[in-house]
Amino acid sequence: MPDSQPEAGRFDKVREAIVGQVEGIENLPAAGAAIVAFNHVSVVDGLLTNLVAGRRITFVGTEPARVRGLLSRVARREPADQLEPARRILAKGELLGLFPEARRSPDGRLYRGTTDVAELALEKGVPVIPAGVIVDSGRVLGSTIVFGEAQDLSRFASLPDRELALRAATDTVMAAIAACSGQVYVDRHVWAERQALHQERREQGQVAKEQAARARAQRELAQQQAAAQAQQDAEELARQQAAAAEAARAHAERAAAADRARREAVRQVRHPSPQGQPRDVTEPVRHKPDAPDAMS
Repeated sequence: MPDSQPEAGRFDKVREAIVGQVEGIENLPAAGAAIVAFNHVSVVDGLLTNLVAGRRITFVGTEPARVRGLLSRVARREPADQLEPARRILAKGELLGLFPEARRSPDGRLYRGTTDVAELALEKGVPVIPAGVIVDSGRVLGSTIVFGEAQDLSRFASLPDRELALRAATDTVMAAIAACSGQVYVDRHVWAERQALHQERREQGQVAKEQAARARAQRELAQQQAAAQAQQDAEELARQQAAAAEAARAHAERAAAADRARREAVRQVRHPSPQGQPRDVTEPVRHKPDAPDAMS
């Protein structure tokens, strides 16, 4: 038979690479039913826990029978009993893993727990072991897992107000989980926080859209103003060019008139009209014939 020690050694190395450190493993019962209540910081919390627990911890969300039962109830349109799968696990004497927060923490803080843990513990008379998963910096998946001392919630069963008893027992468990995980506790359900964050993101998105719309309107206005200014500049340039052309034409006309006047003055000097009357410059000059020679 091949030695299983090398395989176990390799598994331990893989486990150590994934899980950084485990504390309080002795607080898990070696046998018998119990509830292990975890904080919920990542999607691999259940996987990490089962790597180090020594005993199988069954999480309700991963139980195949729960999925089959849910499909059957939907087909028969029966109301779903969310705690029935958990009751079956405890009835088998197994460890039941639950996340009292019900959903992952959106910001790393610990939020108010649902009363399912307390209800099951009081109903079945089983202890609750608080546990905290701490995400270690510098590791990809590695986390420190801390198991706290078992909590006996039977003392809350004597309270006359059941709702008050369940809430007080749940708050006791959440305080123990916070002590294991070192998280800041927020006395508000995680889904309320998620809704608030969603509303905040939606409002921020709306503000961003409005800012983008204002910026777009400002750009369009600036473009319109630039186009209008360019049109005005073009029209002004056209007017200046037209005025310059008109001034050049007028100057040319004045120069031509002055030139004509100068030529006329020159003609008057060279060919004065009889009796000092101006001669029609358009009439050709007629020369008198030379006088006959007296000798002839």
